Amino acid sequence: MKRRIVALTLCLALLGAMAINYSGCTLRVAAKELTEGYAPGEVPARAADDAFIDAQLSLAASLFRTVAADERGDNVMISPLSIALALSMLTNGAAGETRAELERLLGGDLGIEALNEYLHSYVASLPSGDKSKLSIASSLWLRDDGRLEVSPEFLQTCVDWYDPDVFSSDFGRRTVRDMNNWASNATDGMIDEVVEEIDPDVLMYIVNAIVFDAEWQRIYERSDVRKGEFKNADGERERVDFMSSTEHTYIETEDAVGFVKSYVGNYRFVALLPREDITLDQYIATLDGKTLRATLDSAQSATVHASMPKFEYDCDTDLVDVLRALGVERALDGSLADLSALGSSSAGNLFVKEALHKTYISVDERGTRAGAVTVLGVGAESAAPVEVKYVRLDRPFLYMIVDGECGLPIFIGSVNEID
Repeated sequence: MKRRIVALTLCLALLGAMAINYSGCTLRVAAKELTEGYAPGEVPARAADDAFIDAQLSLAASLFRTVAADERGDNVMISPLSIALALSMLTNGAAGETRAELERLLGGDLGIEALNEYLHSYVASLPSGDKSKLSIASSLWLRDDGRLEVSPEFLQTCVDWYDPDVFSSDFGRRTVRDMNNWASNATDGMIDEVVEEIDPDVLMYIVNAIVFDAEWQRIYERSDVRKGEFKNADGERERVDFMSSTEHTYIETEDAVGFVKSYVGNYRFVALLPREDITLDQYIATLDGKTLRATLDSAQSATVHASMPKFEYDCDTDLVDVLRALGVERALDGSLADLSALGSSSAGNLFVKEALHKTYISVDERGTRAGAVTVLGVGAESAAPVEVKYVRLDRPFLYMIVDGECGLPIFIGSVNEID
């Protein structure tokens, strides 16, 4: 089974015909493009500090813990950054207690104004190169049948901080093709379908896409790959390919051991193996922002003989129940939501009708390819080593792809089975 990581946030669809260029590839879109009417303005920078890092680690742990609890025994993967970027655009369109709930989830005590500054600066700081690519794109899609009136202030705020493509269209079959083509281009083909059809009551989508494609600093040679047994979450033994290497960063906590493996560029792969008497589900259930930060901070220099299986999978996650479990109620309730800063609809009160997250990852001898999509559909109510360590990932384990500067997880996932 293949799995893909790309982040879709909110989409606005428009009429007309245009072409957009992604990485040298031209995308034909039969929607009206409105971006030119909203040029990004100058915005203040705010470098990542402990308040931002702690908030994002807390968000990552909460999201992953909640998703994994609903998918016990299955492979799971999310992109906390993709979800944060999508929800932050939505939060700029919220007011009152609806906005307060979203702010508490995204930033704790940080308001959306501060989060805009932090996220804009953080995304701008993430490196991308030929052998270590990180690409982030957003888009807004609006239904043009007259039922939705979007606030110009909301659009300008999104353009200033998140630089989305903005489209308007009729939300018919061509819009479905346009959105899927946009997602495929923005994710290097890893995610080629984000919508099958559009609910008649959905008036806007916010979309964010993230692609990660990086080589290991040291690519595995053929002699480094050997068959071995992986004991999956059901206790069954699978015959799989293991990749072996010597690493130089070791992690050890009370409940897990692990290692850090470097990519070309300033990104790291972090693997965490729970102790024998703790299942992966039990380990994930203990994760929060503080334990995640303490785990990452425990990294030490050591020689590590590391072995991990090659793996590839994708995940589809309905975020509605996840967001409710994490305290977001009003934005998802047609009678309680206050998205008045986003706009208004003649069809009724605006609320988040759909929330979907799709991810994909492939880890092999060369490196890692990963993508994430987060989709929010807004509708109306009527719609230096001293000893050698050994870590062999031959049973369920957790992993993260983190940036090398702040140590924030761009992706976080679990492997319970290989085949």
